[in-house]
Amino acid sequence: MSNLPPLRGMQAFRYAARELSFKAAAESLNISQAAVSTHIRGMENFLGLKLFVRLTREVKLTPEGRALAGYVETGFQELEKGIALLPSTSKVRG
Repeated sequence: MSNLPPLRGMQAFRYAARELSFKAAAESLNISQAAVSTHIRGMENFLGLKLFVRLTREVKLTPEGRALAGYVETGFQELEKGIALLPSTSKVRG
């Protein structure tokens, strides 16, 4: 069993934390707002804590969410840098 939550949940968290918006995260990921909410809820269940406070028309990061956001962002940036170094990246995607 992995100590990491599902990648899709971390990706949804990354965008939602950055914009403080599930709607903006959904648009960035090209999925529904409900899917973003489901991914984040799954991540919260996996971790056993809340990452966002859900208000009527906005979301705010909890202290735990705020602490995690920087690590998740850095992790994705490092992955993107590593993938960009691969010589065949642009050829395969094309």
